[in-house]
Amino acid sequence: MRPVEDGFVCRSKYCSMPIQLLKSIKPSLRLLVIATLVLGIFFRLAHLDRKIYWHDEVFTSLRAAGYIGEEVGAQLFDGEIRAVSDLLVYQSLNPELGWDDTWRSLQTHPEHPPLYYLLARLWMSWFGSSVAAVRSLSVLFGLLALPAMYWLARELFAQPLTPWVAIALFAVSPFQVLYAQEARQYSLWVLATLLASAALLRALRRPSPGRWLLYAATLMLNFYTSLFSVLTVMAHGLYSLARNRGRVRPLLPMVGAIALAGVCFLPWIVVLLSNWDEFQRKTGWTNHRGDRAFLAKLWGLHFSSSLVDWGLDISHPYTYIVPPLVLALLGYAVYVLYRHRPVGAAEQPWLFIGLLMLMPVVAFILPDLVLGGQRSAHTRYFVLSQVGIQLAIAALITHHLSQPAGRSRQFTTGFLSLLLILGVTSCTLSAQAHTWWSKGLSFWNGAVATVLNPLEAPLVVSPAGATSLGNVLSLAHAVDGDTRFQLLPAGAVPDLAGTSGERFLFHPSDRFLQALQATPITLEPLVPPRDDRLTPVNYALSRLRTPSAE
Repeated sequence: MRPVEDGFVCRSKYCSMPIQLLKSIKPSLRLLVIATLVLGIFFRLAHLDRKIYWHDEVFTSLRAAGYIGEEVGAQLFDGEIRAVSDLLVYQSLNPELGWDDTWRSLQTHPEHPPLYYLLARLWMSWFGSSVAAVRSLSVLFGLLALPAMYWLARELFAQPLTPWVAIALFAVSPFQVLYAQEARQYSLWVLATLLASAALLRALRRPSPGRWLLYAATLMLNFYTSLFSVLTVMAHGLYSLARNRGRVRPLLPMVGAIALAGVCFLPWIVVLLSNWDEFQRKTGWTNHRGDRAFLAKLWGLHFSSSLVDWGLDISHPYTYIVPPLVLALLGYAVYVLYRHRPVGAAEQPWLFIGLLMLMPVVAFILPDLVLGGQRSAHTRYFVLSQVGIQLAIAALITHHLSQPAGRSRQFTTGFLSLLLILGVTSCTLSAQAHTWWSKGLSFWNGAVATVLNPLEAPLVVSPAGATSLGNVLSLAHAVDGDTRFQLLPAGAVPDLAGTSGERFLFHPSDRFLQALQATPITLEPLVPPRDDRLTPVNYALSRLRTPSAE
């Protein structure tokens, strides 16, 4: 007997049994889904400590351990020569610093809600402070996101194949794998977004106090993970309002759930308001004017990284070919969902998915176009879009696979295989790399370590700057133990008299280079940045030369 369906949402007991549902899939597709899931799990677990532990991840360890960046910088940037171990002590838990110190540290960065960092401290107390150990917390959230994606797709669609196609695409999504291996809150945010969205759909379809409480709990999880979760609430609210044809009364339980989550989030709102000046200082960089042509390239890459990401330079022809194709595919997917929407059904997957994809566009890209700024420069802020992309493509594929047998189904099967191959290829390239575009400020630290590690006791000189502490600690994770560091206060120049070994300058500032011109010290540039502006300030590493050494 055929399962009873209402619109796009399956009501049958059969649809609630994932294993039975998987067994009902055509054997070749079932094998493809299982193989992809296994590969997705492998990619999340493989080579956790290979990529450079970059600036932002350094601050995850720093804050979780209870250190305050400004205080650590004041202690280290004093001109003294230090060993690697002297720097890495700030990356581990200290018995003298407790949970209250962690909370104090987190308040200095109110733009980041505390949940992930508190969990990171607990995780470090259980499994240690190594790079692999700290990153494994994000891996856990990345693995939990797989069944969460299944649940969300099951709530949205009636086709029994759609949830499995969705998690197959999700499993080898380059974006999802990349951030499942980063010691930051983004994989937790993905998980929280999936859970909140699925909980909302379930509560709307079958309202009950327990289901609305579950939705409130998942929203609270979102709020304590990222301030950008307000976009999730906006997408949910607009979808629910449209679903109920503008009637507000049926949505009062939803309003109550949102209000309950908001009340639970009040403690951090108080922290945010009490540290408002610090919040504005830490987020002020988003208002700095960016090159719109450069940003436009990034916007396409934000969306294409959900399906394919080969880590190519932004000036590569790939940037002008692949992202437009992916955007066209997404437009077609939403169009197909809209055209084949169930007439009269409350659930409208096309609208739900479209709102998820568009919210980051409205919040980040539109203000940059109108007001200027660089809010939209970071792919990690587009978590909602990434979730929507996976759902849209999965729905498109299963729609065509549900058509009568023929060339269309064969083509769609081949297209799904192509997308999965592109994802697997992207994840393979990333897994073998020691750095990736997501490493931002610390992109070149692996190359710097390659220069330094063959040498005997090299001395790395680094002047104080806005990002110096995070970058220096990042490099300390990558270099051998005999490397030495001389960290200079702002405006100081190195006194190399009496120092032994080869000496290098790491990420100088304009101010430092100007001060250096008054000394006999010259520079031999070694490791450039990723862009083409090969001026001295843009070199990540230069060799310091003095007349006596030449």
